Amino acid sequence: VDVQVHFSHVCADDSRKEWSHEFSIKKGTTIRKLKQIMLLPKGTKEDADKFELRRGGRRIPDYEQVWKESKFDFNYLGMKEGARRAALDDAREAGTAEEEICLSGRWLVRDAQGNEVAFYTLRHQPGAETFTGDSGGFDVIDGKLDGKAISWKINDLSLKGRVENKGRVIADLRVTLVKSGVAMGTFEAARIFDASCWTRHPNYDLRGRGDVEQMDAKDLSAVKRRVEKMGYAGFSVWQGRAFLKGGGKPLTREDLDFGGDENPVVFHLFTAPDPYDEAPAPDEPSAAPLADE
Repeated sequence: VDVQVHFSHVCADDSRKEWSHEFSIKKGTTIRKLKQIMLLPKGTKEDADKFELRRGGRRIPDYEQVWKESKFDFNYLGMKEGARRAALDDAREAGTAEEEICLSGRWLVRDAQGNEVAFYTLRHQPGAETFTGDSGGFDVIDGKLDGKAISWKINDLSLKGRVENKGRVIADLRVTLVKSGVAMGTFEAARIFDASCWTRHPNYDLRGRGDVEQMDAKDLSAVKRRVEKMGYAGFSVWQGRAFLKGGGKPLTREDLDFGGDENPVVFHLFTAPDPYDEAPAPDEPSAAPLADE
């Protein structure tokens, strides 16, 4: 795939110079490897650590893989800060450090029976320990993120939970009344993905990637919610059953297998938004926060 790296430099006279370079790399190449390729033939790992590649205002971790044509911004860090961020990427890749989470977007809260209870719009800078947002005309206040522990207040309610599945789910969301401390219950919030994230492919299936779950296919909305929550690649529907496929590299129709015109199988492909792309502000859903009942 081809990638383009954009450079911008402010000169001593405050003028700005900008230029771009293109590189051709194999699909699946990591950002770490791309940075080393950019410095060929004499660059070292330490040299590569001195800068980062960014998109949408965010650092792309060194372990992220490039699967499609992309554009990145070059940002020089220097030796000390570059080494610190590279070490943090290494630790996150090894699972010994908390992953960077971005909560920005639309969220739907459901009760234990799966009923829709409230919509939220959250605003959060990646990696920040605080966030804001709103729901039903009320502002989120005291929004805090400590590792995976999350809490906020809205109206006369206090909410505390745990962020899971790489920022796709807020689990064990306990809601209490601020003044009395009376518990209102435990809920779950899930990130809302736009319908454009889904495509339907009749007569196609995905072979070579095992089924991680099976579900009844009568309620396709429920199956899609499960895929979105778990970060799966999608699911095929065959004889009334949904066969959910595990995550991995991002898939396109070209990765699917055609089963023939007479084959009734249908594959539903899920493509989550790129977390490093700039996204427009989400529409504000008109829904109240958790009802005070």
